[in-house]
Amino acid sequence: MVVLENKWLRLIFNENTGFFEILGKDDELKVFSNAFARAVLTSPEDAEITISTYDANKRTYELQDISDGNGKGKKLIAIHTYDSGLVFRVNVTLYENEPFLLFQSVIHASREGYKLNFLYPFFLSNAQKSLVNMGSIVAWRLLWQDWQSWSSAQVTPLNKSVKRPWMKVPKIIMYSTKEKGGKGKYLSDNFAAIKNLNTQKFVTFGFVSMRDHLTHIGIEVDYKNDEVIALFARSLGDIPLEKDKDVTSEKLILILNGMNAVESLSYYATLTQQEMKALSWDPVPVGWCSWYYYFTHVSQEAVLQNSKFLSIHKDLPMEWVQLDDGYFPSRWLNSRIGDWLEVNKRFSNGLKWLANEIKADGFKPGLWLAPFIVSKSSDLYKKHPDWVIRNPKGNPIIVNIPVEWGTFNKIYALDTTHPEVQQWLRDLFKTLVEKWGFQFLKLDFIYAAAIEGVRHDNSITRVQAYRKGLEIIRETVGNDIFLLGCGAPLGPSIGLVNGMRVSNDTFFAFNQPFLYWFLNNFFFAGLGEQPSMISALKTDIIRSFMHQKFWLNDPDCLLVRRTRSLLKSHEIEFEMTLMGLSGGIILSSDNLPELEPKDLEHIKFLLPTHKSSAVPIDLFENSPPIYYKLHISPEKIFSPYYLVGVFNWTKKEIKVPISVQQLQLPENVVYHVFDFWTKRYFQIDADHENIGHLKKNRAKLLVIRRDDDKPQLIASTFHIAQGIIEVTNFEFNSSSNEISIEMTRPGGNQGRLYLYLPPAYHEKELISDSPRSNMFRHQDGLLVIELTFENAVHAILKLEKSKK
Repeated sequence: MVVLENKWLRLIFNENTGFFEILGKDDELKVFSNAFARAVLTSPEDAEITISTYDANKRTYELQDISDGNGKGKKLIAIHTYDSGLVFRVNVTLYENEPFLLFQSVIHASREGYKLNFLYPFFLSNAQKSLVNMGSIVAWRLLWQDWQSWSSAQVTPLNKSVKRPWMKVPKIIMYSTKEKGGKGKYLSDNFAAIKNLNTQKFVTFGFVSMRDHLTHIGIEVDYKNDEVIALFARSLGDIPLEKDKDVTSEKLILILNGMNAVESLSYYATLTQQEMKALSWDPVPVGWCSWYYYFTHVSQEAVLQNSKFLSIHKDLPMEWVQLDDGYFPSRWLNSRIGDWLEVNKRFSNGLKWLANEIKADGFKPGLWLAPFIVSKSSDLYKKHPDWVIRNPKGNPIIVNIPVEWGTFNKIYALDTTHPEVQQWLRDLFKTLVEKWGFQFLKLDFIYAAAIEGVRHDNSITRVQAYRKGLEIIRETVGNDIFLLGCGAPLGPSIGLVNGMRVSNDTFFAFNQPFLYWFLNNFFFAGLGEQPSMISALKTDIIRSFMHQKFWLNDPDCLLVRRTRSLLKSHEIEFEMTLMGLSGGIILSSDNLPELEPKDLEHIKFLLPTHKSSAVPIDLFENSPPIYYKLHISPEKIFSPYYLVGVFNWTKKEIKVPISVQQLQLPENVVYHVFDFWTKRYFQIDADHENIGHLKKNRAKLLVIRRDDDKPQLIASTFHIAQGIIEVTNFEFNSSSNEISIEMTRPGGNQGRLYLYLPPAYHEKELISDSPRSNMFRHQDGLLVIELTFENAVHAILKLEKSKK
């Protein structure tokens, strides 16, 4: 027996059988028994063969001391040889001061002709009497996702069937493999987590490297008999094995304890961030995008109308103006996708001119394009039909069917392994950035470069082909250009993009319009709630842990208009609450000059973004999560406080407990709670909760501050972060009984501050350099200060203190 252990985990490898056992050290519970590693190949004789660590002809091992960026530890190298000439190595690493196991498998062939299909660094199977000791699967909840930006991410019990569209093209778009789902069968891309709601036990599997292979976590259960049939983690190869050359799986980590299930996701993201060398960007972009108002009917006049509006309204502190789809030409009503350097008549002055005009207005220009797809109607395809990915019969593969580009327009995937395509990409992006001056590039539909098919170079994997295309773009534009991925394979994009769309498209309807519901359910069979605002927000909240780790999250555009829209006021508040707490990219996509003053205040309320993301603290308990909690720790001015979004995703009224326990707050403290949208104030502590009621599709924004036993700020209508952005000084002088308040915010501002005064204190006088200021008592006893100012304001509140 070989043992690796630290204070969290113990792994036991039986060199005689090839099986692993894994225990959690907190309770010495044997969580996994008879675990093994496996590889699936196609032999030179074209037969599928499977080798596993338990059926090797010979087995040896090495134990090494290691020291790297994760610290010191031990590495087990289990070497398995087979009569077929294959050598299969399994590396398992456990660090002294980290609560995870790291698995990686390596395959080696001593003769030509093998093809690698899958590498499984971790496998459990009831056929090998493997056991998962995590309690009844009835109490399990599984977090899983599909492969790209628009694909689903959700938490489910394990008794539901996973339905995939029956149509071929939607399956290519939304899923990384052709495998069918089924009752009790789940396949998650990149990572997965399981939590037992009764025992609170959890396990998180995640690939921290994703540069070379598509990666999956799979689980199959017999729910009726409460049995796990299989649980595995794999790298998808689908490449030939060269003689005497190693092929290595991606790196897999396993977390069992040392934190809770939700925290393990952030921890996994941090490890992935380090391994994949994720890119950072500061500040989080805020700006305007043309898509959700103009769609493909956008014009240069429309873009500049919004740009010039922003240049006048300095109180909307935006940085970017981004032109989306709709600028390139068409042929017989079919958009010429791929002819990116040509424009239609609505852009008669050209994109270089437009970029310069945006800069002259004081903003940075952005541009949408889909560099890895090409339409049959384009000049690019007519000149280079050999540049696309094809099926084994030699026919181009259709990778999308967007109606807005022409009902019968065929969209193909460019082959990024082709040298001529690679040079075309270099020339294209050099023009866009160096010659035309765009500084923000939204790269859409880029999953196309990673689809299954026949390429110019078939010796590399789908992921390697995809990353080659992105690497060329990044190398060409440099590190000073913001690249936003969209419709992108998530894991393989880390380290190459600055931002990433983490949901499907939003919409100017909260719930799915009937026509789309009908099409999805009767023609596409399983595309869920798309398009709708609620479907985008559900995925945004689940993928929150990726923000500031993998990239900057893009929750899709902010829509606040109430004309040419089906959105109601409370649905816009729902959207604002979630997007504001997410800390992600904010791109407004309304026609700004048409907005009402209240609508503009909604946008301003979210700008600039708070960098950090809230955490869905009930991620596994409620699907989608109801409670979204952001802990804010100011360096000065304020004590730490919390913002909590509370969401009703349903179409009926629900009760929402607001308590110290439910919100996971430190106990033995009294908290001030301000319900922002209703302007209701109350207090809670460990013994006193508040039961809130939420009507359908509504949200609460709770501001929660511990009682400091002195006059203190409770809430602000100026910014969703409630003080940390706009209040530069808030100081109570107990000697003079005065509060000094300083605020800074660009442009014209008008709003309220809500203050709590202990019973011994009473307001006396408000002195301000504001042209208009006022104070009065709120119905719940808070003191309200109204201020109007341009750019900055200073106010002094004089108090009286009773002698009792």
